[in-house]
Amino acid sequence: MQRKITCLGSLLMVVFVQASCDQLSNDPETAGFGYFPLKVGNRWVYSLSNFDFVQFYEIVGTTEIGAHEYFIFEVRAGSGAQVDSLFFREDAPGKIYTNFLGEDVLYIDFTREIGKTWQSFSEYIGVIQKSNFQLRVPAGNFENCIEVFFDYPPAIDDEIWQVYAPGVGLVETRGQIGSLQLTSAVVNGRSLP
Repeated sequence: MQRKITCLGSLLMVVFVQASCDQLSNDPETAGFGYFPLKVGNRWVYSLSNFDFVQFYEIVGTTEIGAHEYFIFEVRAGSGAQVDSLFFREDAPGKIYTNFLGEDVLYIDFTREIGKTWQSFSEYIGVIQKSNFQLRVPAGNFENCIEVFFDYPPAIDDEIWQVYAPGVGLVETRGQIGSLQLTSAVVNGRSLP
């Protein structure tokens, strides 16, 4: 009888350990496979090439919306500008969700194969266009980048390309207005450049 209890206890321990390993990591450095670092205090500064334009992003806290806890990103374009808030969370490793107009929607799926699309926010369609490449922006030279392309089929010329670097997050956004590039950041306590 003692042997059966010991075996049952060992089996339950294996199941518990396996279930624990399957849980999402709350480590901010691995969120979005490291491409979308979610930690209060992280902040990024971007500038638009060929224009005197600066945009600031900062994770200022968390909030519950419906059944989910989101990180609050405050976004400000220029000093003294109105502050907008964006809400992001990671649901499964590599899957970043946003709360868009009160609805929880998949924003980026870093687990997708190159060329495989997903329905993102609004009517945007997302796709990983390329990976494992290098990009230099004012904040530094980044390796193992992933490029995400968003297309808005109802409109012409409303495409957006975003490049993410591991351990940093978004390093470049390209679209109709030009190229918005990372100039400085503090991510998980590390300052760039």
